[in-house]
Amino acid sequence: MTTLGDRVSISRHGRVVTSFPVLIARSFVRRLRGLFFRRDSVCAVWLLPCRSVHTFFLKSKIQVIFLDAKARVIESYDHVPSGCLLRDLRAHSVLELKNFSVLVRSGDQVCHRRGLRRPSGFSVVEAILALPVLLFAALLVLQVGLLWQAKLSVGYAANLAARQASLEHGHRSAIRDGLVQGLLPLVGRSQGLSDLPKALWSSGAELTAGLLAGWIRWEVLSPTLQSFQDWGEPGDPLLTAGARAEDLEIPSAPLPALALRRRPKSGVVGDIEGLPIGRVSGQTLLDANTLKLHLSVGVPLNVPLAGKLMARLLSAWHACGLVSGQDRMGVLRLGQGSVPVLSLGKPECSALAARGIKGNWTPRWPVEASAVVRMQSNARRSVMDLRPRQQDPELTTAR
Repeated sequence: MTTLGDRVSISRHGRVVTSFPVLIARSFVRRLRGLFFRRDSVCAVWLLPCRSVHTFFLKSKIQVIFLDAKARVIESYDHVPSGCLLRDLRAHSVLELKNFSVLVRSGDQVCHRRGLRRPSGFSVVEAILALPVLLFAALLVLQVGLLWQAKLSVGYAANLAARQASLEHGHRSAIRDGLVQGLLPLVGRSQGLSDLPKALWSSGAELTAGLLAGWIRWEVLSPTLQSFQDWGEPGDPLLTAGARAEDLEIPSAPLPALALRRRPKSGVVGDIEGLPIGRVSGQTLLDANTLKLHLSVGVPLNVPLAGKLMARLLSAWHACGLVSGQDRMGVLRLGQGSVPVLSLGKPECSALAARGIKGNWTPRWPVEASAVVRMQSNARRSVMDLRPRQQDPELTTAR
């Protein structure tokens, strides 16, 4: 507690030597703060109780006076610079003064004259007002921590799925199996090895539900359809198990030698360290043999209050609750000749908030991760979900 309007006087042999206004600091936080960030009008602080003080982060020198239990001067230190730590085990309280120096001696008596005090129970009112804010801040920190943990799990799942797919020609089922295993720490509930089959089944069901609802999405960024146009070759059943003659495959071995000898079917537009770049794909053979997987998972916001608030803010940012609009400007959708209306219902965005397995609305936060793995087997077009090459908008505009 801090008392307002107080003054102290220092007397010696019954005569008052000096007096000055003082700020009484009784709480731990105010004692720790001391004279730091005080207004210029506050030149003295009485730390009660206190045995040690610091001058860290102070810009000017101060005077430190140690007092015993009867408010008598034990020791005084003048012109204490910044970055010092003073301690006296005999002390009961400490006076800190700045902008002036008081000449005191050991045994001088410090007298306190009480001024205007805050109303009784004011600290309780402060605590009542501050507790909800502190509680919400703690919940918010907890939710952010859970999202960071989920970020690590999603990154692990993306890497596991990419590695497993690189061994099986980039097969979509291999990616799915890798995601089921990789997302097990995030969605599975296993207490031991005996619960592992049940946890894997639960992870698979959650993955299926997420893919259908839209809060789980994965996409193969490379190779693309144009990669097979430049570097694809007919499959050879004698060399690769399961290959068919009508399948297109990008050879993966011996890769260094092939990358130097092979030429893209659409023509060469340049080279990177002697490796030709295909006109259609914009890739070398080494790039076409690199599996790039992007994964996005909507992580449930289960922390009370903080999770719902974050879901509302994210949904408003993506304009999930705005209707009757066509054009978007920032977080608003501006319709042609109409005013966008903000819906007060639950923000139903497929990527941000979706229905769970039981049909309940579950707010989610999208967490994304990517993985890049060199193919350990021939990339096979018939077993992969491919997308067209994404052109750079700046390059397209320049052309």
